[in-house]
Amino acid sequence: MKISLQTGFEVPRPDVLVNYLVAAAWSTETKEANSSIVVIVSGHPQISVLDALDAGEWTRKSGNPQRARQASVSADEVKDRFGDWPGEVPALPDGLIVGPTPEPTP
Repeated sequence: MKISLQTGFEVPRPDVLVNYLVAAAWSTETKEANSSIVVIVSGHPQISVLDALDAGEWTRKSGNPQRARQASVSADEVKDRFGDWPGEVPALPDGLIVGPTPEPTP
């Protein structure tokens, strides 16, 4: 699962975003993840997927602190959390990605 944030947008809770992305990937019926799910978040501001997975209490299967925008979790752990594939389509959490705030008009 890969998303790109545009400049000016913010992610108040990176752990909620990453959890949502993993759940969304697991609910996609096109191809079952049988090994792992890779999460990539790029753009500005840059968030650490590694830190977000840790905060969400995921066991990272892979991830490099030098490339903290990308990491993976095992399909087995995803199945333990969300049930058999394909999982239920997750509800979009409020305030997942916010901004940019428009400039006030005089």
